[in-house]
Amino acid sequence: MNVHESGKVAIALESIGYVMPGEGVVPDVLIFNTCTVRNTAESKILSHIALAVYEKQKKHNKQIIAVVGCLSQRDGAGKKLRQRFPEIDIIIGTHNISKIAEFVKRAEAGERIFEIKKEREKAEQFDNLVVPGDPQKPNTHYVNISHGCDNFCTYCIVPYVRGALTMRPSAEITNEFTTIVKTIKEKQSRETHTIYLLGQNVNNYFCNETGLDFTALLKHLCNLVDDKIMINFLSAHPRDVSPKLVDIIAQYPQIERNIHLPIQSGSDKILEQMNRGYSVADYKSIITEWRTKIPGIRITTDIICGFPGETAQDFDDTVKTIQDIEFNAAFIFPFSRRSGTPADKMDNQVSHAEKKKRTTQLIAIQREISKKLG
Repeated sequence: MNVHESGKVAIALESIGYVMPGEGVVPDVLIFNTCTVRNTAESKILSHIALAVYEKQKKHNKQIIAVVGCLSQRDGAGKKLRQRFPEIDIIIGTHNISKIAEFVKRAEAGERIFEIKKEREKAEQFDNLVVPGDPQKPNTHYVNISHGCDNFCTYCIVPYVRGALTMRPSAEITNEFTTIVKTIKEKQSRETHTIYLLGQNVNNYFCNETGLDFTALLKHLCNLVDDKIMINFLSAHPRDVSPKLVDIIAQYPQIERNIHLPIQSGSDKILEQMNRGYSVADYKSIITEWRTKIPGIRITTDIICGFPGETAQDFDDTVKTIQDIEFNAAFIFPFSRRSGTPADKMDNQVSHAEKKKRTTQLIAIQREISKKLG
């Protein structure tokens, strides 16, 4: 999502005369589009900001430094940034990033901008900007179908920094999607391209104007592509996976057979404390149905180790679960405390050493599973 949003920021700045600098060129405008989903991401970005400010001070240049996105939005972090780094020219959050070009123009005139909004501003023009593709993976493209999240998993900062769930109209999604398809076809590329539909929880998509839910939207978009363009989505929530979804995936070869479905824990007790809304048995039932109806499907997942109150038995349950399911790959991380979330205030926090130990152990187990599956 951040990669896609950064692409839109770049297009917005191009509209006022900026171009992306070449390798080794000191930019006139340096924008940090930040993530704060885990503490490690936040620590890294703060180090990069500190270095940029130091370089600006040392060289006495007029570079405009902007910090945008989730870090600025989080629980007073924007104010702390302004106090720690008064040299930052622009500090804005997630809800008004669409106005970045306007803010840069104001910063050019010497103004310092600090503007954190509580709700997302309407931004159809920005939302409808079409990004050519992922800079690191040119054959990968993204289309947002929703913004924000209403799930409130107890460990997750996203609803607090991205705001309430809002759905993009299906007509806007279709227009952006078809523009990308047209661009791909004009290049006459012989390689396969993938278009990802993005949302914090794509399964609960619904368009009030057209009545399309997520499976209907998938079906509609599949009819707009040929065999050189595949469709995928990030991310699905196990609680909201409908029986229709597996049927649509099975019916349309245009949908990649590589699906990401976060489980987060293999312990029912921990899943309940996470407010995930499903049991391990529920999750296994989904996987069984997918593998039965879609031969060859690859399943990847996310797992958090060391959630508050996770006992040795809970962790053993997670180990057994991933051994039973046999994911093709898994993104495994230690629990990261995020201020403002319920999990941050929970009792029985697991020690850093134990979280690291469990994470390392689970990664090793998953590595062997992935190796076995090939």
